[in-house]
Amino acid sequence: MRALCLTAIGGPEKLALLELPPPPIRHPGEARIGIRAVALNRLDLLVAAGIPGVSPPAFPHVVGCDGAGVVLEVGAAVTHLAVGDRVVLNPGWGCGECDACSTGDDVFCRSFGVQGEHR
Repeated sequence: MRALCLTAIGGPEKLALLELPPPPIRHPGEARIGIRAVALNRLDLLVAAGIPGVSPPAFPHVVGCDGAGVVLEVGAAVTHLAVGDRVVLNPGWGCGECDACSTGDDVFCRSFGVQGEHR
């Protein structure tokens, strides 16, 4: 897959378009999306510049939390999406199991993160 990646902390000049293997589905509730449109937003620029106390888990780090595309694969527990569905990403995610997640308040999950920043 072709992805815009942060190769090191240091601003937008550390972003590069790279070919990477597609990411695997890690959890039964996940889906893999073929991105057709993406935006480079302020969060991406902040991550590239370096957010104090937050660092990407590894380099190269795929940036981009705003996107839309087509479902390519779904995990075993996914029931509301099917391969071929067109989707817009919600970049926030929680653990899916705590009280906050089970009541729809996943932004209050202790594990809450944002695609392109934490993962």
